[in-house]
Amino acid sequence: MSIKHFSLSFLIPIIPVCFAWDGCVSNARTYTLADLDELLASISTDGYQWNKGERAAGPMQQLYLIGTHYFNSASIVQFLQWKHAWDPFHD
Repeated sequence: MSIKHFSLSFLIPIIPVCFAWDGCVSNARTYTLADLDELLASISTDGYQWNKGERAAGPMQQLYLIGTHYFNSASIVQFLQWKHAWDPFHD
């Protein structure tokens, strides 16, 4: 059996199997909405509004998580204090 015959008979046909395996394993690692709630509970969300949900993407469901930063008076004061502390041109 030559190398060309071996590669065309065994190596090339195994490539789709590798892609299918990667897709199955990646799908098994996806988060649920409860997992996203747990992740958000473990971080400081001050100044952020989180929008999460599911939407139809063909025959499957697709999760989304969107964080929007909003300013309130406390977050503006914190930003100005941070900027003042890290300003290289500050006296």
